[in-house]
Amino acid sequence: MVQKRVFGLDFARAMAILLVLVSHFFQNFEVLGFFGVELFFALSGYLLGQIMWRIFDKGSSLEIVFNFWQRRWFRTIPNYFLFLFLMIPFHIYIKKDQIDWSVISEYFYFGQNLLKESSGFYGISWSLCVEEWFYLLFPIPIFLFRKLGFKNINAFCFTILLFYVSCFIVKNYLLASGIHNLRMVALGRLDSITSGVLVAVIKLNFDEKKAIALSLLGVLLFVLNLGLMMFSKKDSSENILLLFLIPLSFSFLLPTIERIKFPENKFHFIRSAVTNLSLWSYSIYLSHIPILFTLYYLTEGLATSFFMKLSVKALGFVLTILISKWLFVYFETPLTNKRPKEFKPTSLVFTKKIQS
Repeated sequence: MVQKRVFGLDFARAMAILLVLVSHFFQNFEVLGFFGVELFFALSGYLLGQIMWRIFDKGSSLEIVFNFWQRRWFRTIPNYFLFLFLMIPFHIYIKKDQIDWSVISEYFYFGQNLLKESSGFYGISWSLCVEEWFYLLFPIPIFLFRKLGFKNINAFCFTILLFYVSCFIVKNYLLASGIHNLRMVALGRLDSITSGVLVAVIKLNFDEKKAIALSLLGVLLFVLNLGLMMFSKKDSSENILLLFLIPLSFSFLLPTIERIKFPENKFHFIRSAVTNLSLWSYSIYLSHIPILFTLYYLTEGLATSFFMKLSVKALGFVLTILISKWLFVYFETPLTNKRPKEFKPTSLVFTKKIQS
């Protein structure tokens, strides 16, 4: 059964990956990549929040937690490790780096930027480290609160508050320890995905119009973010308020973005392009850096003119799309299809059968 696509959310994911690509393919556009990754975090929390609400609303058991972990890991870990192993020859032969195997070992348990800045090896993986630790940690307090008899909404609210407070403490600890690139330290950034969960809970528990009204707050917060970035003396990567508000502002916009429709019988190529970019975005995110820098290495000394440099970047973009499509079809999808089905408590299934 083919999962029905939500065009608005596909559009958000496609925009996020395009922002990341522009920031890495062209100099002086780093801020776009910053926004792109924060949008990914918000979107991830928004979708995961709805999944976790659905499964914990059925009850609380270790089977639910383990099932959630398994489904997320089948979806994310194979591609991560594929590129982890590809990065070793890439750094040795293309970037001519010295390999520190003790550092690389940290990447096998997503410890490379847990409470410190990344070493630079497989640099794009910092955001995946944030994602994976969120997958692992966020369901645990929900499970415990539900076991203690808390209602679903109370369990989620207390967990969200716990993550917000914990990340605030961690970021201040990092600054006091002399670490200023807070943006890429995993345990200090879990609140970025938490913001998406917050908005998902609001959407699921309040009148939809009230949830949509949050979009206005999202726009106002985003404008505030731009003002902070322009006038703050702090760099964005060490501005605690900015790192909290940007994913929150994107999260507030998502219920409205989700409602974006596309004409069913017009401009099929646009719908197809948006859907494909969304589907291939994970592989695009992981593959574009090694592809681009490999092309730089192969054309070193040749790409001297503006036209040649632009041609190399264009070729890199095309190869990234083609390779990502291939990875999605022949690697990602077959492994994702092997993940277990979403857990359904037997008591709930039995009750539904009686009612039917």
